[in-house]
Amino acid sequence: MLLSLSRVGALVGMRFDEVNYEERFIKVPAWRMKSRKDHFIPLTDQIEIIIQRMSELNGQQEYVFYSPRGRTNKFISASSPNTHIKRLGYGGKLTAHGIRATVLTAGHETLGFDKNIIRIQMGHAIGDPVERSYLHAKFWKPRIKFMNAWNKALLERGLEV
Repeated sequence: MLLSLSRVGALVGMRFDEVNYEERFIKVPAWRMKSRKDHFIPLTDQIEIIIQRMSELNGQQEYVFYSPRGRTNKFISASSPNTHIKRLGYGGKLTAHGIRATVLTAGHETLGFDKNIIRIQMGHAIGDPVERSYLHAKFWKPRIKFMNAWNKALLERGLEV
């Protein structure tokens, strides 16, 4: 979540076939997005490492975050990231969704990126209804630049992948 900026619900059901290594993106299908529109995440080197490690762990499973204990789904529960955060000792201080506030703040104030580029990458709708009707730009190049800078900043601050 910290690397991809995705909501928990969009991330936990990620499938290996949603990763396009050649064109360097992950396609999150509309049905897993709050906006109900397909969303694209630039595939950074760091995210690719995580996906490759999950592939090594999960073998030939369909889901990146496969869980053999899944009752209705074959991937981890949407509550798993928050449970993990609590086990790390951050219960009451941080939630999985709260990470997204950190991204928007630090991405804008520390890294100097336009808040709208960050929000688009987070899957937010930008502008009023008229603007959304007429402006169909994906802002792909600045989003790639932001995601690479964000992932690099996390590594510089001690994140290990």
